[in-house]
Amino acid sequence: MARRSDQDYTELGYSERSRYAAHLDRGWHHFERGELDKAAESAQHAEELSDQLPDACMLAAAVASASAELERALHHYERAIERDPEYIAAYLAAGQLLAFDLDRPHEASSLVEGAVEASEALDADRLEVELFLTECAWLEGHAEEARARLEALLELPCVNYLRDACAEPPESDDPDDERAHEAQRAEALVDLFGGPEELELDEGEELEDEELRELSVRAATFALRISR
Repeated sequence: MARRSDQDYTELGYSERSRYAAHLDRGWHHFERGELDKAAESAQHAEELSDQLPDACMLAAAVASASAELERALHHYERAIERDPEYIAAYLAAGQLLAFDLDRPHEASSLVEGAVEASEALDADRLEVELFLTECAWLEGHAEEARARLEALLELPCVNYLRDACAEPPESDDPDDERAHEAQRAEALVDLFGGPEELELDEGEELEDEELRELSVRAATFALRISR
């Protein structure tokens, strides 16, 4: 599921906000089950409630991409960006489509390069943008630029959070050591992905197991892409 836009739904009444969110949740559920027609229908229902919010566009783009309608998917991503120019996930999704599916890495890097400048990007978003631009430089055959970007990327402060989040467990049979390691890893994941406020954690609240797994997978993906 695409991360939601930071735009709130204040333009909608309470009932409409609930229905909009429900259509999106239902649509992503259908999408993950491969029920693309039903997912597209949910996106359309959400769009009918608001033609200003970007989230329905992201769902419609995912459906179009899964249906191999790539230019149509790109159009939906561009609409999402128009509606929320600070929506980093929309820039990255459009960029990845351009670079990896449509073989237009230069156009992709031009689009995504302005994403961080257009927003107050989180550490993880800035890392993902810089990593993507490094990949685009490599795809375009600009090896020196790619190496320079990678070196600069590894100097970002958030890379330390990434290292801690992906650290190997200690070689110890002591349960206290294992618990301490897991606590440190969870703390690093929270820091990497925006802190307690961004993750909507109350003071002292910890990540649920499913949330921890989700962020762990995303962190591991970063690490694998950097290693590659």
